[in-house]
Amino acid sequence: MITGYVNRHMEAIVSVDLIDDNGFRWRREVIIDTGFSGDLTLPAEFIHQLGLTLAGQVDATLADGQTVETNQYQATAVWDGEHLTVDVMESRNQFLLGTNLVEGRTLTVQMWAGGDVLID
Repeated sequence: MITGYVNRHMEAIVSVDLIDDNGFRWRREVIIDTGFSGDLTLPAEFIHQLGLTLAGQVDATLADGQTVETNQYQATAVWDGEHLTVDVMESRNQFLLGTNLVEGRTLTVQMWAGGDVLID
């Protein structure tokens, strides 16, 4: 089970641990984005801190309908106690968790500031 909270901007937040190329764990809060079908979106600066290697480029359709080409990486994440290889799309400044990591689970969000988020 993964728990989180709803922030003052009404965004559902959970924490994800990512492991860099030296085995160090980095914990970051991410916004659950139900409009994003991938695994994770991370800022370029953080991707470089993790030491991730470029895996290729992919087309991404943004919320406004615009399609852009973005860099894609693979990372090791600790998700609900398990080490998983996840696809990471590069962004300018967003930490987003996509529906691919929530698929097959129940997502419960109390939609008020300070409300609970539960992925079970």
